[in-house]
Amino acid sequence: DALYTVYAGLAMLELPAAALALAGLLFLGRAWRNANLYDHLLAVLFGGLSLLTKYNFGLVTLVTYGVCLPLVWCDQSHQNLSPRKKGVVLGIWLSGLLALLVWFWGLDQWPWFFNYSMAQPTQYGLWTSANLLYYPRMLWSQSTNWLAVLLAGGGLIIMLVQRRYLFRLTPYIIYFAASLLVLTVKTQNGLRFGMMLLPGLWITAGAGAHFIFGEQKIPWLRRTSIAALLSVLIIASFSNLRSLMSQLFASHENAKNGVEMAYEYIENVLEIGKESEVFIVMQGRSDQWSGPALGFNLQAGCISNRKYCTIRVLDTRELRRGWPEQVYPEAVQQMRVQQALEEADYLIQFTDAAAQLEGWILISAHEFLFERQGKKPATRTVAIYVHE
Repeated sequence: DALYTVYAGLAMLELPAAALALAGLLFLGRAWRNANLYDHLLAVLFGGLSLLTKYNFGLVTLVTYGVCLPLVWCDQSHQNLSPRKKGVVLGIWLSGLLALLVWFWGLDQWPWFFNYSMAQPTQYGLWTSANLLYYPRMLWSQSTNWLAVLLAGGGLIIMLVQRRYLFRLTPYIIYFAASLLVLTVKTQNGLRFGMMLLPGLWITAGAGAHFIFGEQKIPWLRRTSIAALLSVLIIASFSNLRSLMSQLFASHENAKNGVEMAYEYIENVLEIGKESEVFIVMQGRSDQWSGPALGFNLQAGCISNRKYCTIRVLDTRELRRGWPEQVYPEAVQQMRVQQALEEADYLIQFTDAAAQLEGWILISAHEFLFERQGKKPATRTVAIYVHE
């Protein structure tokens, strides 16, 4: 998959989080069928590690556990357990729940959890077709995921028609459904968020490939079908290789030292932790995240200092186009910018050189080197103003 290829190159947390979530689902499926105490323990362990690695993956893992555990408990394999073993199983899961509550509230991690989950602002309305179809379209448009969609759908149809069912698929199907539900309700549309859909999808696709191709009774037809499937998968993957470098550069743009140093500089100058409510207008293009990225960084600084802050950052793109993006007449754009400047506490400009602005006091300015895809590195001045 293109997304996993790119973020593997960037060493992003989505990959270990996906691996830990899959391990948790594997042991949950084994515990469901075999009622093995060690499988229960490992399911709790890997589910917790998935949460600690990447909050959104862990959140979906918890939702999946919440749906599956009543089904596991009611299964005949667990009803036949002795009272002592039932108590041990309950103790394992209650201990995991207690550890989660201690981490969430006792260690005061809930502000980080909610700040992280809202790091990217809502792009579309909940019931709009753009939001409801965003991730289904993403799955179909990616270079190899369309194949997984076809295999998973075909396999599920065969299972329903033949009244057959692979028992251990249940956690993966629920995980996929929970991922799609959480992503749709949160309305934070972005390709990277959709990576949590892929583990459950591809596991189900593997089962579909087994039903469609692996059970062919004619040996030569089975071998030919499997070879054709692998060929299609390899050919579809070539597009990942062709576009890998450009995707890596675009995704890595925000991680350049110039961006990190600029945000750290802004945080140090503003001393956000001393104020409870801050409204910032950000003009000029700093990086591909801009306003949301700066807001998230400043909010993280508040949480680190155990302060409760309400930080609002509007960048040039959002002021002119809105969020979700709309087409405003030029007069309306100018009015939105002017109104924001009148209400803002601070103005931050990414410009060639700092200048004195009417109604604003320049409190600090510093030059940083920014890199751009397909362009020469550029030196930009970050100028920070406060209202007179």
